[in-house]
Amino acid sequence: MRHIPLTQGKCIDCGNPVLKVSQKPSKRCSGCLLIRKKELSKLSKARYRNAHRERVLASSRECMRKARLRNPTQAHIKDRALSLKKNYGITIETYEKMFMSQKEVCAVCEKPETSHKGYLCVDHNHNTGQVRSLLCHNCNRALGSVGENVKILYKLIKYLRTYDKKAKELFGDFAYLNPESESEE
Repeated sequence: MRHIPLTQGKCIDCGNPVLKVSQKPSKRCSGCLLIRKKELSKLSKARYRNAHRERVLASSRECMRKARLRNPTQAHIKDRALSLKKNYGITIETYEKMFMSQKEVCAVCEKPETSHKGYLCVDHNHNTGQVRSLLCHNCNRALGSVGENVKILYKLIKYLRTYDKKAKELFGDFAYLNPESESEE
């Protein structure tokens, strides 16, 4: 005669032994299972989530972590899309169009991005939020360091012109970079 165990372990809610009632394993004793079914029938899904927020969030986080591990490329694309939409109000398609129209290089130095995960930074006006173009990480940081102030940029150019002979040889007298005139070289 074969011995069939009557218990499967301890209840996760109260710690009492869980009796084997059916083939399906259970994590709760019959008393807690009955209480739980009644609670779930009384509470809507939203109220249950609010009442057991930490448990639901922990379960959700675990599911998301497993999904990200299964397909990290898809997770990265989704994160990138959310970041572009949240921070700049643009889609990945818009970013790609800008990227291709700039011939995959920075709008200022005309070099491809070699750092910052290989993406060009989205340059935008911090006051209005309007997207301007894509910059490499170095140009974006330089622009941010001077607070997007044209006068400071002009003073930096003047400083280089005055004190750096090599810059003077390369760029001449910088007359075309006067902040009052909008013309370019």
